[in-house]
Amino acid sequence: MAEKKRSKLGCFQCKQKKKKCDEIKPICTSCLKSNKICRYKSLENSVVKSQRKVDSIVCKDIVGEIIMKNLEHQRFDEINIDTISYGYNNDMFKLLNEYISPDPELKIKLPVDLSESEIGYFEYYCKSILPELSILPQEYNFYSKIYIPLALKEPALLYSLIGWGCKMMKNDGINYLIENEEAEGYCKKVMGIIDQNNLYLNEEKFMVNFCSYMSLVYMNISVGDINEWSTHFTSCFNMINRMPGNFKYLMNFSHEGILLAENFAYFDILASQSNENGTFYPISDYDDVFSNVSNAHDPAQGCIRPLTLIIGEIVTLLVEYSTLQVSLDLTDCSKYELMANVIDKAEKLDKKILFTKPDLSCLKHLNTPEELEGHLTLFDVYQISAQIYLRQVIKKLPSVVPEIEMLFFHLKEGVAFLVKTKFRKSLGFPMLVTALAATSKEDRQDVKSLFENLIQCCGYLSVYQKLWTVIQKVWELNQNGNLYVDWYKITKQFGWRLNLGR
Repeated sequence: MAEKKRSKLGCFQCKQKKKKCDEIKPICTSCLKSNKICRYKSLENSVVKSQRKVDSIVCKDIVGEIIMKNLEHQRFDEINIDTISYGYNNDMFKLLNEYISPDPELKIKLPVDLSESEIGYFEYYCKSILPELSILPQEYNFYSKIYIPLALKEPALLYSLIGWGCKMMKNDGINYLIENEEAEGYCKKVMGIIDQNNLYLNEEKFMVNFCSYMSLVYMNISVGDINEWSTHFTSCFNMINRMPGNFKYLMNFSHEGILLAENFAYFDILASQSNENGTFYPISDYDDVFSNVSNAHDPAQGCIRPLTLIIGEIVTLLVEYSTLQVSLDLTDCSKYELMANVIDKAEKLDKKILFTKPDLSCLKHLNTPEELEGHLTLFDVYQISAQIYLRQVIKKLPSVVPEIEMLFFHLKEGVAFLVKTKFRKSLGFPMLVTALAATSKEDRQDVKSLFENLIQCCGYLSVYQKLWTVIQKVWELNQNGNLYVDWYKITKQFGWRLNLGR
């Protein structure tokens, strides 16, 4: 009988027991069930420890095949240098065309000298982190199309991506509990360069700073940060307001600016504090940007893009309703008229949610029917979540009412399917709503299992661990589902600012 082969990449516990490991990180299923410390061979060991400085790289070796194909596709099929309105982008893509060459040994001059370990962190970001930031096919992954060429020219963005790679590599296995001083050092370097750029802000420095801020925002959201991401996001907002036209200034940067603007709006709408303070910019401004270019596809949103704006409208209506409730200088007649207006807006939003269709234009390059099913299921899940959320935060309906119970049944089914797919990292908002709508002991046990699965697969540094803590508090205050509990007030009590965008 042939000897049963075991993976060489399994954890130390499974290797010691000579059993097959499912290699889920940070904790495999076997260690999770047996309550053992799960350790893998550290990815950091793959980084050369030499501090020898390197001033150039072979691009293909560092960014990998996926990104190279993406950049080459951009060069020959999408980028028309003569029609790009933004001069700095013009230079950036000329640089890109210079280093994309049939010669695999062509070296790219780096904007700063890096150590070999720093090159390793950058390589890890490019090959392991960057492709997963997009739920769309890689042809639509603008993070590689915009961030990588810019990072190869600008130290601020390069250091932010190195810091991201360093943070994730050193958070491998059980090390998620250990503070990463090295990664924080790179973030401080980034902020130092950003501060210098902000002294004399022009178009070129604005784009560098915007991308650097947003990479820090996305990195911190990805690791379940509850404060730092918001600090960087607010700084980015303050910088935008220094430019003519404020948020609409991003539209001056052609297609690339639209994509970056959509990404900003996405994280703004799904921030917990927006439920109390409102979004940084009016949803009408975001709507203008979203509708400006028909073929703009934020890889973090995919086909749910039309629903993101509607969730933003719900958040805006919630803030309007909350302001109305605390207004003391209104007559009863005025309050009645305003309340009737809120209810009318809610009814119109409900119909808008129901008749909204997925953005199918971003699904042209899918390879299999299964991929299409995943994207459409994600849309259905967000659509149902928006319906439930509208009823809860505006109408204050408890989860035990029949219409929410019926919606919950379909929502839980869709989420349970997506938890097992690549979309598992995009379920922050649906998981929140699913948990808020769960009332029975059995349903809550199912939701608990979904959270445990997500935390196990996405890591204890994901937003799901923090969100699960909030949900447990909600359930404690609302044991039978007869009440509506403001989840965002609980995050405020904890001193947290969560973002459900990742």
